[in-house]
Amino acid sequence: MICLSYLEPGDFTNARYLVRRLRRRLPNARIVVGFWSMSVSDAVNRETPRQTTADAVVTSLGDAVGAVNTAARTIDRRSEPTPIAEPVTPE
Repeated sequence: MICLSYLEPGDFTNARYLVRRLRRRLPNARIVVGFWSMSVSDAVNRETPRQTTADAVVTSLGDAVGAVNTAARTIDRRSEPTPIAEPVTPE
C-alpha cells in the first residue's frame, strides 16, 4: 500500500508521473492519492482517478482510512511479501 499526499492538486502531472514510476517498481502495490485541498465534486469533475491512474483518490482523511481498509481486506493473504535483497558488499 502506497499513500501519496498532495496539498495543491495542480494539473496532476506530478501525481501521474509518480504513480507510473511506483507501478514500475512495485507493480502489485495499491496506490492511494490524497488531494487535501480539493473537494469531492472537484475530484469527480476533473476525473482525478483517471488522470492519476491511482487505485483510489481521496479528498479527506476519513476517505483515506476507508480506502486503506478496503485495500487491506482485498489483499491476497496467501502470498508472502517479497523479501528485500541484502546489499552485496565487496570482500
